[in-house]
Amino acid sequence: MKRKLIVFGTAVAAAVFVAAGGGTAKEEKPLFRAGWMSDTHIGKTRESCLRMKMALELFRKFEVDVVINNGDIADHYYPTGYEAYRAIMDETFEGAKKPQEIYVWAWHDVYEWNGPRVRESTAEQRKACYADVAKRLGIPHKMTDKITVKGYTFLVFPQWTGDIEYGGKRGAAARERAVADAEAAAGGKPVFVVDHVPPRGTVMNSVTWGCGDRRKFFENHPGVIHLSGHTHGSLRDENNIWQGNFTAVNATCLQVWSGDSVGLGEPSKENYGACVIEGFADRIVFRRFDVRDGAEYNKRDPWCVPWPFEPKTAPYSVERRKKTVPVPVFAADARAEVRADAPFTGFTLALPPVAEGADSAYRYRISVAEKTEQGWRPFKTVEKYTQFYLRPAERAREVTVKFSDGYFESGRTYRFEVAPVNFFGGAGKPVCAEADAPAAKKPQLLWKSDDPMADLKFIFGDDGTDEGKPVPKKNGWYGMTGGMARLVIPAAAWEVPKGTTVRFTADLETVQDEGPEARAYNVQLMRFKPVLATACGRIKTLGGESGVQRYVIEFRKSNDVPHSFVVREGAPGKVKFHSAKIERID
Repeated sequence: MKRKLIVFGTAVAAAVFVAAGGGTAKEEKPLFRAGWMSDTHIGKTRESCLRMKMALELFRKFEVDVVINNGDIADHYYPTGYEAYRAIMDETFEGAKKPQEIYVWAWHDVYEWNGPRVRESTAEQRKACYADVAKRLGIPHKMTDKITVKGYTFLVFPQWTGDIEYGGKRGAAARERAVADAEAAAGGKPVFVVDHVPPRGTVMNSVTWGCGDRRKFFENHPGVIHLSGHTHGSLRDENNIWQGNFTAVNATCLQVWSGDSVGLGEPSKENYGACVIEGFADRIVFRRFDVRDGAEYNKRDPWCVPWPFEPKTAPYSVERRKKTVPVPVFAADARAEVRADAPFTGFTLALPPVAEGADSAYRYRISVAEKTEQGWRPFKTVEKYTQFYLRPAERAREVTVKFSDGYFESGRTYRFEVAPVNFFGGAGKPVCAEADAPAAKKPQLLWKSDDPMADLKFIFGDDGTDEGKPVPKKNGWYGMTGGMARLVIPAAAWEVPKGTTVRFTADLETVQDEGPEARAYNVQLMRFKPVLATACGRIKTLGGESGVQRYVIEFRKSNDVPHSFVVREGAPGKVKFHSAKIERID
C-alpha cells in the first residue's frame, strides 16, 4: 500500500489557540521551537527516510529553531542512508529558515561498523565511527557538546557514559559536572539533557530499558528536562512524560514498537509520532503530531510543564495522576465473547469496548483460570493494548486475543476475566466468559521434563556453550541477581526438519520485587550458535509473586541450531520451573 506524502507549505506557522492545559495562548509567540524525533532507524536507501522526511516537513511548517534526533538514526551503520538523510534535510529547508541540528550518538549507528553481524565495539571504534557518520550526515557538533538555542541550553551526550569527554575527563563524572555547571548558569531556565537512554523507572518501558545511574544522578537536578528515545513506544502513551524530582520526556520512535505488555509477545506496531517543543517564559509545551497528516494528538491538552519546576505540584507526577485520572469502565451491557476455533487450535477472546472510547483505556488485563474440584485455578495473566495508539479511523470494530490450544486441556472448563486498565494502572470492573475446551488433535511430543530443575542446567551467560556458571539454587528456587540466565534444553529435542512448526511450553513461577523501578523478567527462546540471536518470544512476566504461569511460544524452525529458554533483564528475585516440553504442531 502506498503512503501519501503530505508536504507542508513554507508560510510562517500561525500561533495556535489551545483551550486547555496551559499550551500556546492566542497570539503568544514561543521563545523557541524545537522539532524533536528519535529512533528513526533508516536503512540504506532514500525510501527508508520517508517518515523522517515527513517529520522534517512538519518541523518546517512550524519554523523550528532546532531539529533534534535522539539517536539510532540508522538501523545499522549505513553510509548511503546517512547521505540520503543529509540530502533530504537540505532539500526540505531549502529557501526556508535553516534550523540548528542536534544528533545523539547511540548503539544502532555503530552496529556493523566493523563488518557484517558485528555487535560489539570499543570506545575508540565508536569515536571513529562517529567521525565518519558526522561527516556524511553533516553533524555540526561534537559527540559530547553544549549547544545554545535562543538562550536555552541543550547538553548532548552519547549513549555510552564511558565515551564522554567533557572538560578533560571521561565518563559519568564528566556528565555530572557538565549538567551541574549548566544548571547553575541557566538563570532559572530549564536545562535540556539530550540523551538516548532514559533514567530508569521514569518514562514508558524505562524500567527495563532505562539506566539506574542516570536516575540516581538526575534526582538531584530539578532544573533538568531529560529528553530521551530508545524505548520505542507511542507518543499517544501518557507514560512518556514523567515528573518526580526532575522531568523526563520520551520522543518514542519513527519506526515500530511492541511495548511491554505482560504475558504475550505483542506484535510490532507502526509509529508515526514526532514532537514540537515550544518554550515560553513560564512553561515548556510538548505538542505531539502524526507526521503523515500533521494532525495533533490531544490538541486541546498538550503536555505542559510549568516553569520554574516545583516537584510538589508537578502535573505529571505518577502518584498525582493515579489519583486523578478516571478508571475506565465497560459499557453497561458489555460482555466478553470466547470463540473456539474449528478445528480447535485455541480460543479467540473478543474484548468489549470501553464506554468512554479507546483513548480512556490503555490496556485490557485478562486472567485465565481452569476449573478444578477446589475452585478456579488462575494460570495465565495477559495484558493487551487497547487501540489508543491508532487514529480513530484506523481502529477496528473488535479487538481480539488469540490463545493457543497449548494453554488448554480438552474437556476442561476455563474462565476468562477481562478488566479495562488506564495509563496508570487503575482497573475498572471486569467482565467474565467461560468455555469448555473441545477435543483437538494431539501434537507430536518431541521432548518433555516434569522436573526441569533436576533434569536441566540453568546457567548464567550467553557464550553459546552448555557449560557456564550455575544459577544458585536454594529451597527449591533459583536465585536471580539480574542479567541473563538460560535453561539449557537438550539438542536432540530440536531435531526436526527445517521449516517444522514447533511449540515450546513452560510452567514457570517467579517472585520479584515490586515498585516503580522494579524490573520484571522477560522470557524468550534464543539461539546462541554461531552467533547470539533472538529467536522468538520476549514475553514480560508478572511482578511480585506470580503464581504458576504458563508460557507458550510457537515458531517455525528456520535452522538446525538448538534454542535455550532465557530469563533476562529482571531485578533480583527467584525463579522456579515446574515443567517444560517441546511439541511438533504442523
